[in-house]
Amino acid sequence: MRILFETNIVLDLLLDRYPIAENTAQIFALIENNKYSGFLCATSNVYSPKEILEE
Repeated sequence: MRILFETNIVLDLLLDRYPIAENTAQIFALIENNKYSGFLCATSNVYSPKEILEE
């Protein structure tokens, strides 16, 4: 699966904003383990971190 990250989601992770950071960290761990492919774009709102984890 390919995941397109909106810039604010990455900022939420880096700034440890609750509750988004917790879910986003789980998704980034999956990307690090080559389960998913992650991409960053300037602006977008494709999925929330919770929706991705529920799939």
